[in-house]
Amino acid sequence: FKNSKTKWASCSASNKISFNPEVMKLASSLIKYVVIHELAHIKHKNHSKKFWDLVEEFCPDYKQREKLFKKFL
Repeated sequence: FKNSKTKWASCSASNKISFNPEVMKLASSLIKYVVIHELAHIKHKNHSKKFWDLVEEFCPDYKQREKLFKKFL
């Protein structure tokens, strides 16, 4: 875990994933999305179409979940 004022989580170039402790306050469906999003960064270090295709494979409703995040930002 790593405190951050701007990110829920991050994935380093060496594939170290850090989570903001505030993520624990989110609904479980949003936590699942954050985990999937960061794990996808292990394979794709950017937000390319391939990245989003991989996220969608494991979280088909990721766009709806992203909209929910706006309530927390």
